[in-house]
Amino acid sequence: MPLSSGDIADTLAATRKYTSSCGKNAGPVVGHMTTLNVATDLDLMRQAVGDRKLSYVGFSYGTLIGATYTNLFPDKVRALALDGPVDADRRTNDRIANKLDRANGFETALNGMLSACQAAGTACPLFGGSLTARQKFDRLRERLRGGPLPTGGTSVVTISSFTNGVISALYSLDRLKPLTAELRRVYDLSDAHRTPVRTKRGRTVLAQQHRQLLWCQLPRRADAARSGEISGAGRHLRDGEPRLRSLGGVQ
Repeated sequence: MPLSSGDIADTLAATRKYTSSCGKNAGPVVGHMTTLNVATDLDLMRQAVGDRKLSYVGFSYGTLIGATYTNLFPDKVRALALDGPVDADRRTNDRIANKLDRANGFETALNGMLSACQAAGTACPLFGGSLTARQKFDRLRERLRGGPLPTGGTSVVTISSFTNGVISALYSLDRLKPLTAELRRVYDLSDAHRTPVRTKRGRTVLAQQHRQLLWCQLPRRADAARSGEISGAGRHLRDGEPRLRSLGGVQ
């Protein structure tokens, strides 16, 4: 997760190099790696298994595949379930706006989870103490923006693994309670619970560590929420499965 201007420049350069290599290595096939081709392949799969019409469930980008298939083969559709439809125009013609929409959706889901955690009380592992679940999450994120956090042995959590782990868990309601448990574990291992002091320049200093961390938070727009999932979050935080999933610690 690039943070500084140098990180961003390096990431863009690496992305351009990777994209160029894909074009060179794939050869002519790269021109056929499109949603249109995938939808056509989907119809070939329907024929191969002997189905007269298609029964399809699509999530996220899969919703664009399903919608494309319907436009191509409207008489070959039996039933489609499209969960979390993407904006087809933004997804294909305005990827920056599409990525921002996606980030706002994750932040909305995160806000819903943390609010449900606070409302669930002691049933949520991240609840407790003088800080809310939201405040603990924000402090932990700011701590990780300052550098990796050792979590035992050779394992560390970085801002990138932290972000990816949270995003991955937000896709599924049954992973919310395990996520809050892992957040609490990492929070307790960190120094994020210590009282931060805001400076005049807008930076955060951990009083006992004398570190300066850039104060930055993700956008918190609420226009991408799926209210049904958010309202169900409290039940999963109270009754969620006991197993823990890694928050992204790497060896």
